[in-house]
Amino acid sequence: FAKSAAPQADSINFVIPIWRVAHIMSVYQRGALGGDTRVQVKFPTSGAVTVQGHPAVYALTGGCKTGVLISKLADSGNFAHASPPIPERVMLTKVNGIEVDRFGMGRDAKFAEDKVGFEQMMFFQDQLTKPVQVETCSRGVHTVHRVRMAWDPEVNQPAVPRVDEPLFEHQQYEMFGDIGVMPLTANMVDVATQQFHHTGTSRWLYEQKPKLVVNYVGGSASAYLRPGAIVKRVNGKEVNTLEEYREAMLPAAVLTKIQKVEDDAQNKEAVMKKLLKHRIDALKEAMQTESAARLAAERAQEESAQREKDLVLRRAQAAKKAEAEKKATEKARQADEARRAARKEAEEKARKEQEAKQAKLAAEKARKAEEARKAEAARKVEEARKAEEARKAEEMQKAAKAAAAAKAEAAAKAAAARKAEEAKRAEMARARAAQEEADRKAAAARQAAEARIEKSRRALEAKQAEEAAARKVEEAKKRMLKAREEMERIKAEKAELKAKARKEAEQKALREAKAREEERKREEAAALAREQEEQRELAAARAAAIEEAKQKALEEAEAQAIAEAKQRAAQEAKAKAEAAARARAEAEAQARAEEDK
Repeated sequence: FAKSAAPQADSINFVIPIWRVAHIMSVYQRGALGGDTRVQVKFPTSGAVTVQGHPAVYALTGGCKTGVLISKLADSGNFAHASPPIPERVMLTKVNGIEVDRFGMGRDAKFAEDKVGFEQMMFFQDQLTKPVQVETCSRGVHTVHRVRMAWDPEVNQPAVPRVDEPLFEHQQYEMFGDIGVMPLTANMVDVATQQFHHTGTSRWLYEQKPKLVVNYVGGSASAYLRPGAIVKRVNGKEVNTLEEYREAMLPAAVLTKIQKVEDDAQNKEAVMKKLLKHRIDALKEAMQTESAARLAAERAQEESAQREKDLVLRRAQAAKKAEAEKKATEKARQADEARRAARKEAEEKARKEQEAKQAKLAAEKARKAEEARKAEAARKVEEARKAEEARKAEEMQKAAKAAAAAKAEAAAKAAAARKAEEAKRAEMARARAAQEEADRKAAAARQAAEARIEKSRRALEAKQAEEAAARKVEEAKKRMLKAREEMERIKAEKAELKAKARKEAEQKALREAKAREEERKREEAAALAREQEEQRELAAARAAAIEEAKQKALEEAEAQAIAEAKQRAAQEAKAKAEAAARARAEAEAQARAEEDK
């Protein structure tokens, strides 16, 4: 069991024996409780003050050789109510047939491998209410006793009880002016001894009668009393319980007079109550009527305010919707104008492209005609060259043939040939110039065709731009629809977020409430832990006191045994001396008699 609920309690761990859990569950099941019910399970104690076994202790018991000495029994322990009763100053030798050693411990392998105290051995059984067989030894005689193990508050409750759960067990008290009185508990003794160091108060733990304590003092009474004072007498009467305190504070005769006065007062009060009841009923009826009218007016005002809010909201929504429709119409008009401009530009581009195609065809025709013309001119130049070459060859032949005939005619003919050659060269230059002109015109036509092609390309790009614009318009429409859907989704998400926020706020409030409850539980657990710590310290102090008492009793027993042994030895020596003296006297008398004889 890890007590992790209390702060700084991560090291407070306990080992709970399994038979303890079985006992608690058996008590719970035997009660046949319905639903979740808090149950306190209390275990009785033996109430025995024991002394460790020792030869001197065994000598006092007259023949017992094992066990632990029971020197004293408390009236609230179950040993004091055994059958037959267990006396004091006897040796406890067995519990449920298991031998108890001189330290008061034994071992039952069915429950635990280690040795445990005899009080724990009493719980080594399946049912808590089952009686326990206890064996004692006195003067060499062994006796078996039946000890009841069930908790009986009339028997096992000590005169100064310990309140294990102060928040669960309701304690009674009485207030007289500024003085509070309640029954003394072991918790108060712990506080007095541990916090205020009043060690003398621990003697009240061993009282056989309950005590009353002053637990509160206020006002002028604090000059005469202090919390923690024990109440012994009230009005000259000894008191130990709250009933005796009440009787001493207010005797029966006084109570009778007070009761008579209270009865008269109650009768008068009943008459006054009847008179007041009618007035109160009338006032209640009037107040209810007024409250109903006020509630109706408030409800009507709230409904009117809600209608006005709804109207303003509807108007705002209508204006917002009209604005959105206006924007959509404007966008549609702009898209339509853009579409028309794009269509017009596309038509213009198509027209220009047609013209470019026609110009291209014309340029192609001109190029082909130019190529044909150039081919024809080249053919003619080639034919002229060939004819010239042929002519030159013929003339050279003729010249060679006629050279011998007439040099002058040859020279003339040579000059004529030179002139013809120059003419031919001039004709060839003109042909070359015509060719260059044709090339220039072809280049111009090609540039024009390329310009028309560029224009057609631009027209095509414009058409593509128009189509892209149309696509953008369609995409804009889609985006608008998507934006509307997104707005609707955002509204839904906002509503969901608001609901979620409200839910989280509620959960946070629940968590805070739970945290406060857990903090309260932790504080209670811490208080319980402190109280348990105090109880443990008190138990340790009690154990130390008991151990000291045991040691002291043992020392006293040893001293008494030694003294008794010395006394017996002295008595025996004295008896022996007396016997020897008597024997000597008898011997002397007999000797004198024989001498006289």
